[in-house]
Amino acid sequence: MIGGAVLATVLTLCNPLLDEARLEALHQQRLEWMKTRRVDPPHGVYQDLRAAEAPAFVLPFRVQELAKKANIQILLTDREPRVHNGVLWLKKDNFGVPPLPNLLSEIPKPRDLKRLLSAFRQYPTEFAGLTGGAFSWLKLDASETPLAPIVQHVLARELNDAEVQKSVRAGRTYLAEEWLCDTAGFAFWAVNNQGVFEIGDRIPLQNNTRLEARLPVRGKLKLFRDGALVNEAEGMTMQFKVPGGGAYHLEVDLDTAGQVRPWIRTQPIYLQDVPNPALPRMVSQDDAVTQIKDIAYVEGSVDSKQKLDLYLPKGKTNFPVFVFIHGGSWSSGDKSLYAPIGVMLAKRGMGVVIPSYRLMPKNPHPAQVEDAAAAFAWVANNVKQHGGDESRIFLGGHSAGGHLAALIALDKSLLAGHGVSADIIKGVAALSGVYDMRVLPMFGLPEERRKASPMEYVRRDAPPFLVTYCQWDYLGLPLQAKDLALSLKRSFVSTNLLYVPGETHITEVISMLKDSDPTTAAIVRLVETGQP
Repeated sequence: MIGGAVLATVLTLCNPLLDEARLEALHQQRLEWMKTRRVDPPHGVYQDLRAAEAPAFVLPFRVQELAKKANIQILLTDREPRVHNGVLWLKKDNFGVPPLPNLLSEIPKPRDLKRLLSAFRQYPTEFAGLTGGAFSWLKLDASETPLAPIVQHVLARELNDAEVQKSVRAGRTYLAEEWLCDTAGFAFWAVNNQGVFEIGDRIPLQNNTRLEARLPVRGKLKLFRDGALVNEAEGMTMQFKVPGGGAYHLEVDLDTAGQVRPWIRTQPIYLQDVPNPALPRMVSQDDAVTQIKDIAYVEGSVDSKQKLDLYLPKGKTNFPVFVFIHGGSWSSGDKSLYAPIGVMLAKRGMGVVIPSYRLMPKNPHPAQVEDAAAAFAWVANNVKQHGGDESRIFLGGHSAGGHLAALIALDKSLLAGHGVSADIIKGVAALSGVYDMRVLPMFGLPEERRKASPMEYVRRDAPPFLVTYCQWDYLGLPLQAKDLALSLKRSFVSTNLLYVPGETHITEVISMLKDSDPTTAAIVRLVETGQP
């Protein structure tokens, strides 16, 4: 039996829950959000993992069942870390973030326990959410109530103790009243021409940096800089050009049956007024490398964009050859900008070919694909006379160049049009490229976009693939890389999916000049061994 004083306290605190009209309105709003919410795929390198405290006095196997049903990937307990059936059991001492505030107001006189239990039975999720789980001991059927109404989200690359703890220490977390509305599809990030940065990241401020947010349902978004409100918006998205450095965090509220409730609270993204990191030393000339510039790869062409440069290891013959296609969103860039990469790789013992190609918008698609294929065909037909081994030709590219390299390697018709078999390609290095073009209007009508997508041509007899993406890559590129690698592996193609930490989309290729760069090491391994 519940004592009289305890009962009075419980009823006083929970009296707002006895307003059945309010509970029903909240319940209907939750159902509407469940039906209409939009869930966009993750755009970055992290998984959005949900953490909740394991309830006391519940058998572990039952807690595991509740976690799986509630889509909880991390259970906070007093146990040693372990992963079981897709759930990480982790010590809760490392999660010291305070819970979201609850909005319990308008406390009238207590009614009776019968009405309280009736409301609990009829609206178990709303009851648990409105009380913050404070009265979980009243649960009549645990299967009908959330494991934890307030959930801590951790953005981590993998579901293991080391990666989760790393993300928690970095502040890659946010809190959400998950019972109110599923947050799947929520994202908050900073973006500039270097790449995309996540919650908890510390990045040098640039003039074009903006903050963006995306919600699965309409909400009230409030952006704070060093604790002061700097922007408000209502809807499913927000964009804000930052005025300067600071710690920027986001808060989102939902209008629930006429009452505004807190829903999401993030840790900050830190924009710092500090210089950009120093660039590696760039060497465009070296006595050990022979350079031959501006060779036309289209017969009779005088277009400077239809030329290529050769970087050859001096005094050597029968060396492997790596054709590298530059990036620039198909609309900018030139072979001359990549001379340091040509020199660096040639010093490693390979011949390097770097072509330019005609650019958008002056030359619409498929001009870029046609030129890249023509350049590779020239290499296949002429590299032997420059000392290269025509049986060991490899192809690669960064960004837009990654797309072009993958497409040429997978769509056999592109080289066949030049009388060259795609089987001559012994390996591909696709660095932070785009492989599904259906979302890019610049590539024409839907059927043209489909034909321009390397994903459409994945085949079992494709050459080995090195596929990379970096920590601060452009929006959606990590998912593109993962999807291509998965498709290749399912077709039994030898594939290495390489994650490059600590680099942006731009610095990923610049950092290839560093002695310890993982991308360069992987390319050298591919060319030397034929394995990614």
